[in-house]
Amino acid sequence: MSVILLLLIFGVILYTLLKFGDWYVLAIMPTLTILMDIIIMHGVGDDAGNSIAFLRGTILIFTFIVLSKRINKYNYNYAIIIIFIFYLFIITTIIGHVDESILIGYDFVARIFITLFSFIVSFSIINNEYQYQKLCMYTMLGGAIFIVYIIIANIFGFGMSLYGKEDDLINHSLISVGNMGGNSFNYLAYTITVLPLIVYNNKKKYIKILAFSSGVLGVIILLLTFRRSALFIILVSVLLHSSMINNKNYLKIFLSVALISLPLLIFSYSFIENIFSIRGESVLQYESISSAGGRTGEIEYVNNIALNSELKNMMFGTSLNTRGVYGNYNRSLHSDISVLIYRFGYISLLLFLSINFIIYNTFSRLKRYSPAKIYVMVFVIFFITNLLMMIPGRMTSLSFNLLVYIHMGAIMGFLLKNKKDVSEKSYLR
Repeated sequence: MSVILLLLIFGVILYTLLKFGDWYVLAIMPTLTILMDIIIMHGVGDDAGNSIAFLRGTILIFTFIVLSKRINKYNYNYAIIIIFIFYLFIITTIIGHVDESILIGYDFVARIFITLFSFIVSFSIINNEYQYQKLCMYTMLGGAIFIVYIIIANIFGFGMSLYGKEDDLINHSLISVGNMGGNSFNYLAYTITVLPLIVYNNKKKYIKILAFSSGVLGVIILLLTFRRSALFIILVSVLLHSSMINNKNYLKIFLSVALISLPLLIFSYSFIENIFSIRGESVLQYESISSAGGRTGEIEYVNNIALNSELKNMMFGTSLNTRGVYGNYNRSLHSDISVLIYRFGYISLLLFLSINFIIYNTFSRLKRYSPAKIYVMVFVIFFITNLLMMIPGRMTSLSFNLLVYIHMGAIMGFLLKNKKDVSEKSYLR
């Protein structure tokens, strides 16, 4: 069944490409990826197993290769992305035969290819404000689908809580997250980030209502699941969106959200306090089992291994299999920094940081286009949080990584191509 559903999504991609064009395929991608996640997470128990995830990856790789025909001169500066992916592929091919973990390595490379290539493609394809606003609309739809899924999971009582087992759902009344993993909630946090743009730029009342509802319900879900990285994304988003508070429309948005959310939080304070206590204990128990020192301890440990190893291991990596390297049980490395150093050496980390430096350098050109300050602010939210997410780890999570890189590429692409022609008003009326 999962395979059939994924093939149906592939059919939707092909139909959209032929009917509406390549930019529309990119616009609906945030909605399609969360649907794929839900399908895969409910199909992992099937005999198909890894074949389902492989099919999802194949569909996405094929899609972005087809869309890559639109790559243009604006992307010449991003050749380092191709170099980085090619480097990972070569190291995987060489090291993978040594420790028999080549499939692990190729899976990692495929995920990196999909996410980073989405940045290059969106940079070229999204040409104007109208197209970017469509991307925001489908991002909101993806978030709404995720919220509905969580609500259904709690109504029918399936799934489990983060850092816990099914028993926790009964014994501690923790809300269920269905079959979704922790990084899926980062996806939800990023969809909330673009909601103010939709409310601000759209005059259709039902769209505003959907955006408000998604925002309030999304924040409540993130509070109850106590997903720290997702809450951090929301915090950064609130702080940077607040920088627009001198804008009367933005002020109305924030006051409206506050008036709706505050009574709900006060009414459910004791319940939320209990959830925080339970979730906090679960997190501490999980981290005490998995490792001492959390992600920072993991990075320090792997860094010491690299610095005390042979030069070739330090520069090009030790092993693709990171399971059991750090922690008190057979777990894999989580932090992107430690994964890159251990699997591919310091050269890979340097290449990846160089990619982010070039992205920032391009962003510095966007700051001159003052009429586009709202979009620049949203880009900053994505860029800063995405970079800091390297510490807890996020490179292999396709849904929210695709969301981040598609949005960053789209904002940079249409602003640089239109320059001062971009206004603060949307074409969606």
